[in-house]
Amino acid sequence: MGKLCVESTLGLSMNKLLRWGYIDLEKYVSGSMYWGDEDNRAGSISFVCRFANSLELNYSANGDPIRQAIVILWTACHYGNKRPWFECPICYRRAGRLFYRARRFACRRCQKLCYASQLENPRKRGLGLSFKLLGKLEAIGGSEDFKPPRMHWKTYNRILERTNASWNKSFVSYFNGKWHFL
Repeated sequence: MGKLCVESTLGLSMNKLLRWGYIDLEKYVSGSMYWGDEDNRAGSISFVCRFANSLELNYSANGDPIRQAIVILWTACHYGNKRPWFECPICYRRAGRLFYRARRFACRRCQKLCYASQLENPRKRGLGLSFKLLGKLEAIGGSEDFKPPRMHWKTYNRILERTNASWNKSFVSYFNGKWHFL
C-alpha cells in the first residue's frame, strides 16, 4: 500500500477561511463548510472562531460527534498587518493547512501525508517541471525562442536554465565520461 497524498485527503485551509471572512480579530464568527459538490458530499464540518484566537471544529466520524479545538497563531508581516496560521494540535508547529486523518485534523507531517508529485518517478517529475515553466512563459506572451515583453533578461534566462536542467535530468545522464540518453 502506498502513501496517502494531500490531494486525496480532506483539508482546512487558513487562506480560504480568511478569504471567506471566517477569521476576524474583532468578531465571534461561526460557519460551516463541506467538501465535494452539492450532490456528492465527501464530508462537512461546522466551526466557531473566537476573536481569531481559536477555532473550534465540530464534525462526526463514523457517526460519533467530535469536537476539536485549534489554536490560531499570528505572525507579523514585513510591511505591517498580521498573518494567521493554524497551530498543529500534535507537534505545535504553525501550518497553513490542516488535514483530516485518523479522526482528527493535524498538519501534513503529523498525518504522514505526501504530495502526489513526490510519488512520481524523477523522469516524469522533471518533465512536469519543464512543461510547467514553459507554460508560464507562454501564458505571458513568451516561448523558448522569444522573451516576453517587460520581462528582465536575467529572469528569462533563469527560467530557460531551469527548464533545460529539468529536461536534461529527465532524459540525459552522465556515466563514466559519456552522455547516455534515457
